Amino acid sequence: MIRGTVVVCVVCWGVLCGCGGRFGGNDDPYQHLGDARPIVSTSIDWMGGYERWNRVGEIRATAIVTTYDSSGTAHVNQQLQRIDIRNGKIVASARTGRGSWRATARINERCRLKARGFKPDKDTESRICKAIETLVHRVRGPLNLLGCDERAGSVTDAQVEGENLVRVAATDETESALGYFFDSSTGQLRFVTSLSQGFEQKETVTAYDYMMLGDGTAFPHRISVAEVGENVLVGASPILEVEFRKVEIR
Repeated sequence: MIRGTVVVCVVCWGVLCGCGGRFGGNDDPYQHLGDARPIVSTSIDWMGGYERWNRVGEIRATAIVTTYDSSGTAHVNQQLQRIDIRNGKIVASARTGRGSWRATARINERCRLKARGFKPDKDTESRICKAIETLVHRVRGPLNLLGCDERAGSVTDAQVEGENLVRVAATDETESALGYFFDSSTGQLRFVTSLSQGFEQKETVTAYDYMMLGDGTAFPHRISVAEVGENVLVGASPILEVEFRKVEIR
């Protein structure tokens, strides 16, 4: 396990209005959490607080995206990403030696990719879209549990590689997230297990390494998705790695 990482698997963030991926507009955003309310609210406070994130418009960042195919070969590309946290949307674009492309992904929807100057092969298009579809789900953090697409379930103590954690079960129709693992002291989200979206329906774990931004919010510096190991939570088979640089909150 990478020390200092946080694992996150997420579907919708915040107090969602009408299950469309949007949050905001509720006097008590934690009202549906039940027994998970203390640990989830503590985690959101660690990230900067609900009120602060509710005011965020768009995040712009450079993303170094690495995907791994079934043979373990890495495919790396640099993207400009515009991330709409509130509405669950990412618009990613990149230039290649042959042209450029632009892809749009929304929570629980298929990615749409348009290319100029070249026609990407099916494998390339699939890798790009699967990565962005996964990322739009992951990047929003524990606030997903406040929405109506994903619900918090039972709360249990867990120990992972010597760390005392709190596991919150998650339920939703797509099984995008199965369980959230929080640091029992700080509330920092450490691990989330999930059935991967598009990556051959394997059980995965997503890990986050956070950065602190100038306004006091915590945003992922690195997101790592790997298969769950046979006898360990974080296995040795990577699926997706994303490193964010030049992050700007608008």
